[in-house]
Amino acid sequence: MWGSNTTAYGVAVDASDNVYVTNTGNNRVLQYSSDGSIIWFWDLRESEYRQSEVPYGIAVDLAHNVYTPAPQNNRVVQ
Repeated sequence: MWGSNTTAYGVAVDASDNVYVTNTGNNRVLQYSSDGSIIWFWDLRESEYRQSEVPYGIAVDLAHNVYTPAPQNNRVVQ
């Protein structure tokens, strides 16, 4: 899932103890359960934001919305 070019940069934990990690090397956000299983991933290269978004930091709100800054495009991606 991580691929060959991996750099974990940001980490966030939600109210359910799921862990979110940004993978800047592969432009992904991964969600892990508290037992370490991958629940979900978001490939920013395959999303509506196909502008080489590189996720650095990360935040998760109480509704489980994920936010990551994309400084190279001057915005926050949800």
